[in-house]
Amino acid sequence: MTKKTFLFVVAVFFSVHAILDFLRMMFDWSVNVGGVEVPTWTSGMLFIFSVFMVYWSFLISKEEKKPEEPQE
Repeated sequence: MTKKTFLFVVAVFFSVHAILDFLRMMFDWSVNVGGVEVPTWTSGMLFIFSVFMVYWSFLISKEEKKPEEPQE
């Protein structure tokens, strides 16, 4: 797997995660973990993190290799 392919897969995964977090906030879906309800604000924080990861993954995958400077 190349670096570009890996970063694309990461971006797709975090895109799906961001969409699900956004939908959870919009529709006020409840999530229980071990009998404790997870607050909605955690989805807000995870949404921001996921969007950042998508942006970062696409940014790094689009970077072009810079030509190396000749050594003297």
